[in-house]
Amino acid sequence: MDIKDIIIELNTLPKGTIVYKNIKGKQQPYLQWSEKGKTKSKYLKKDEREYILSQIERRNYLNKEYDRISNELFSKDEYLYISDNQKQYNTLNEQPLISKKNQVNVFSVEREYINSKAYHDKFEKLPVSKKVYERLYKESGRLLENVDGINEEKMIAINARTGELIIDNLKRDGISEHTFFTQEEYNRIKSCNDYIILIHNHTYNRPPSGRDIATYAFDEKTKISIILCHDGDIYAIVKANPEVREIYDMFYEELNHKYEESIAKTLALRRLEALNENNKQYEIWRL
Repeated sequence: MDIKDIIIELNTLPKGTIVYKNIKGKQQPYLQWSEKGKTKSKYLKKDEREYILSQIERRNYLNKEYDRISNELFSKDEYLYISDNQKQYNTLNEQPLISKKNQVNVFSVEREYINSKAYHDKFEKLPVSKKVYERLYKESGRLLENVDGINEEKMIAINARTGELIIDNLKRDGISEHTFFTQEEYNRIKSCNDYIILIHNHTYNRPPSGRDIATYAFDEKTKISIILCHDGDIYAIVKANPEVREIYDMFYEELNHKYEESIAKTLALRRLEALNENNKQYEIWRL
């Protein structure tokens, strides 16, 4: 995780600290923060305490990471963005997987690392043949080239046995934090007699979402679902029991009545993760 990703996430987290006030003889938690020189506070209801506390912990951790990375950058007279030539990697070959663009923003891919042999070698860890993982590597590069610098998710489906491209949605406009195949595109997948492998990107460099896991569990044709992060992280969903989708949907529907959509999704995923710790319903690899 680099400094620009930290800044993006910090902007989504609540500001302030947790304080406890004595109300009618009981210690009650409040979120307290400063706004325009004035101290403000908000009482934390029972059903939101766990979530807010975890968000404050996450903010504290990211602030420490921000300070650490900033100190490293400033000690080298660098600012905010790490330049392409700052990191040294062994290149895989003369032809880079991702081309270099003139403009850099928070959605740009880490070109130097993704063009490295270390990135290529991650695909060797997948439970597929050499021919297939080499094709996955190349198709991942084609996808990341397409979304480099933009906040859109795109998706590719390939044959898990042969490595042949089945379909992609790269030519049409993507959506932030979501991607899909049209019915016509999905018909191409259904016509494939073999298992398939799905590849899609996460612009905010996050692990698989609850919906990613649930979708994998629902589709029996999918052997592996690969998530490409713009910072070079790769996640692979390699197993999920069919009931995972029903469990996640149940968690989400219950929470969606109490919270806005993004919070409900986050809490539903956390419940799913907690369940998975004791009862292995799904398996995700970080390559």
